[in-house]
Amino acid sequence: MNQRQRASVFALVSRLVKILTRKLRDLNAWVSLAKATNMTPANLCHKVNGTACDENGVANFRAFIFSVGWLAVPLFTRVTRRGWEITIEWRPHGVPNETRDKDTLVIGYFYDSLPDAPRVLHLPNVTRAGRVATFTLPDPVTATGKPLSPDEIVHLYPYVAGSGQDEFSTSVYLRVARDVDEILG
Repeated sequence: MNQRQRASVFALVSRLVKILTRKLRDLNAWVSLAKATNMTPANLCHKVNGTACDENGVANFRAFIFSVGWLAVPLFTRVTRRGWEITIEWRPHGVPNETRDKDTLVIGYFYDSLPDAPRVLHLPNVTRAGRVATFTLPDPVTATGKPLSPDEIVHLYPYVAGSGQDEFSTSVYLRVARDVDEILG
């Protein structure tokens, strides 16, 4: 990668982090983690996610991280998609702080054709104790307002937020195709 490409990637990641920070608002796990470093939340997010991006946006969705934190990550066991409606199921796996039943579900996501447009969906009525979430993605459109193809791959990053929204789990990556019903594990 030449210097011009590196500068282009740096600028794109900086813009992507700015968008992500705005979308996360009060659900920004990077704020809590940055307190333990000498970095700003945006710089920490940039450092962690920069290598997952190229000059067009996220190039390695599996390596991208929406949230970092110390809360136990739910054990996601199944994902189903019909159209833009998605169901995610999970179960506990015996980690001590996993008994925090009131933690709420947050879904970070990208549409495959929009790798520079992070989106966030907070589901405050879906708790860790519920073990299942069904939701419809609210914005399956391009930047110009045209509907996305129903065949569009969706890259999901579910994680949980503590009730005070100052504790988070690390996000997990799920690649979700159209009409999928997949057991995870």
